[in-house]
Amino acid sequence: MLSEISSNLTKEEQKHESLIQSNRTSVNRSDKYKIILNNHIFDLQFIKRIDAPVFMFQADWSRFARNFTSDSNRNQTSDQTLQTLADIIKPLKKVRKIDIQLKHCGMLTDKALKILGRSLARLSSLQSVKLDFYYCVNFTDEGLKSITQAFQRLPLLQSIDMNLEFCNRLTDESLKNIFQALHKPNSFRSVSLRFMGCNGITNQGFYYLKESLPRLRFMQSINLNFADLVKITDEGAKNPIEGLQTLSSLQSLKLGFFDCNIITDNLLLTFSQNLRNLISLQSLSLVFTKDITNQGLKYLAQGLKELFSLKSLKLTFVSCNKITDKGLNNLIEGVQNLGSLQSIDLNLSMFFIFSHIIAHL
Repeated sequence: MLSEISSNLTKEEQKHESLIQSNRTSVNRSDKYKIILNNHIFDLQFIKRIDAPVFMFQADWSRFARNFTSDSNRNQTSDQTLQTLADIIKPLKKVRKIDIQLKHCGMLTDKALKILGRSLARLSSLQSVKLDFYYCVNFTDEGLKSITQAFQRLPLLQSIDMNLEFCNRLTDESLKNIFQALHKPNSFRSVSLRFMGCNGITNQGFYYLKESLPRLRFMQSINLNFADLVKITDEGAKNPIEGLQTLSSLQSLKLGFFDCNIITDNLLLTFSQNLRNLISLQSLSLVFTKDITNQGLKYLAQGLKELFSLKSLKLTFVSCNKITDKGLNNLIEGVQNLGSLQSIDLNLSMFFIFSHIIAHL
């Protein structure tokens, strides 16, 4: 393979390809590379080719943590590994989509994010970025800023998907930086952010969303999961919902407020009042918990009546033991005249489950 593509590569790219080829073993449709770190074999699995449109990297450091004697040694080793990854992706000038998964990498530090950010910023053809930093507990706002600054330097970037669940050192500043990076005119089409368990996020962070969302006029898909944020209340959660009202191009919306501190019927009232301008919305998924009652479902039903393009509706209410058949009936009555609606999925879990799929109303 190396001989086939060498003529099209720079000397630097040939160097990287030679390094990679020397460590390659076939694994079905993907490639597998082994890098030796401190006498430990480290498996890196990804799809890699200089002219490929997609690059994928997957790693889970959790099983290696016990091999290190001190936090300082552990951090240094893992950050060095990110430098190796950065060297590998550096020549990928044509890559359009990148997927990097670093789950349970609690030994990584902000230094690793800065290394990764510098490498991402060089991928000028990049259109889609997926980053999974689940349970990377040492990441802070400063490190994540290196990633968002890289986003701002990518002229073709249209989609970001970031899993930041249980990165509990992140604060409102990270929310602000992420959405500021989305302000490029006529650019972004899709954003997915998961902040479950990031208890540094407060109502103030949601205010930044309210300021940013109206600028994303061409956004087609939004997925925001703010589960288990103990400092979030109705007062804060209403801000991103109010920011949605100008997004007339939005086709898919997912919002999750599972197990936040104080989320009540008032939030569903705010949501209902801001739905009418979402004229292109085809798919809607909402997750709420605890304090929602029949009155909240009544509010929601009033707003859903305005969504004439809606095809799919999924509602999940966890531990909402104040919801009864009366509330569910009000909800169904509110959407029964939506001719475009093809499916409804209602899930009331913990106390009882009511799941009903309707092919045509």
